[in-house]
Amino acid sequence: MVKALKEINEMVDELNAIGSDCNTLADEIDWSEVSDKVSVWANKCSELFIKKNELSKENTKRIDLIIDTFKDCFDQLPEPCKQVLIVYSNYDKGGD
Repeated sequence: MVKALKEINEMVDELNAIGSDCNTLADEIDWSEVSDKVSVWANKCSELFIKKNELSKENTKRIDLIIDTFKDCFDQLPEPCKQVLIVYSNYDKGGD
């Protein structure tokens, strides 16, 4: 249980660090690196949601509180990174 909480906290820390990196890179307009960071962010978000689903079976309120802070994971993404993600997701769907 404690190990799971520690893993989630580490993931949240990683997401925050990636968000900071995105802002810095966006300021420097290094879009290729921003898009790489966005990919890492998206993967980390997925891991976090998978972890939430695994832990929700254990039904503990403490974990729910931690997860709730990241339930809208992509909304936490800095705006320049969101734009890159939107462009890439549209591209993947065959959009403009």
